[in-house]
Amino acid sequence: MNKVVLFNNCTKKVLILICLMMIFSLFSCSNVLLDNDLSQNQDEVLVTFSINSGNGNSTRTILPKIISDEEINSGDYFYILSGKSTRGETIEKEFETDSITIALSRTVWELNLELFEKTTETEKVLLMEDTIVEDFSDGINSITFSLSDKNVSKETEGGCDLTIKFTDSENSVNSVKVELLNISTGTAQYSKDDFEISSVDSQKSINYKNDEITHGQYILKVDFYDSNSELLACWCDVLFIAAGLTSTSETTVSDNFFGIKPSAPSNLTATKNTTDSTVDFSWTDNSNNENQFNIYVYKYESEESTEGTLVGTYYAFAGDTTYSITLESGIYGAKISSQNKFGESEESLETKFTIE
Repeated sequence: MNKVVLFNNCTKKVLILICLMMIFSLFSCSNVLLDNDLSQNQDEVLVTFSINSGNGNSTRTILPKIISDEEINSGDYFYILSGKSTRGETIEKEFETDSITIALSRTVWELNLELFEKTTETEKVLLMEDTIVEDFSDGINSITFSLSDKNVSKETEGGCDLTIKFTDSENSVNSVKVELLNISTGTAQYSKDDFEISSVDSQKSINYKNDEITHGQYILKVDFYDSNSELLACWCDVLFIAAGLTSTSETTVSDNFFGIKPSAPSNLTATKNTTDSTVDFSWTDNSNNENQFNIYVYKYESEESTEGTLVGTYYAFAGDTTYSITLESGIYGAKISSQNKFGESEESLETKFTIE
């Protein structure tokens, strides 16, 4: 973590330029409803294609366009998934829902995903598409489809136009720094700190505009400094950049945002992978000012044990809501907190799980 607009003959090209980038995640699953004409055997793996454009966590996600659930469920849009394996097998599935589960043979597949809009009962227009090649031999995969305007190369850069407003009653903010961080490594790929700060009474704002950003997903990090270059506050979001499109947003940071530690995350869950020792953690992000999440993993001697031994602390980036680790067999518990320069939040209630 979902998705649309009406289009006449005069505005088709304009609409394409404001269509959102959608992230299609593929993951193995054993408790999902299969497409009716497909069965599973030992040479197959269940793959769920689900739309995750950020609406599930929309307060943390900036897209080229936010499309309402009502629009995506209007029936005006549909998707076609097609592909061919190295064995010569082929698939083609049309669907309108936000997910579909398909059994694919455990081999290499070239898969193509297309987004269409219905212009009439019998006509359609191709808006976006993407192609990947993936080996399903191991049966467990996590892949991303990034849909873009069909007329735009993935190498084409996208852009953003972001206005960030903040209340500065004490008139203490002297400078602002904006960074776009690689969502996988946390390293800064784009940075700017020479902003002109506009001011109307205690309401201030900056505008970050960049038309030369590589297609992909980023952590947007904004730091506020005083005249002595001391950090007053930090604010983070998730930013999608689609090739040839511009992600636009206007966000207001409240006055009580400054100098405080982040709110604690909640709803930590641990999902065991059925074929190896990987555990997938997920949680609800309840703040916008964390620099990182801290995941504490404990090991217990038995089910009856009330005190565990800390076996590792893992760090997820600001804006993340998932994290995966590999553990040996045993009985475990996990807690999570969020943190920034001003402190660490309270830890969540412990989540227990067992690795066989």
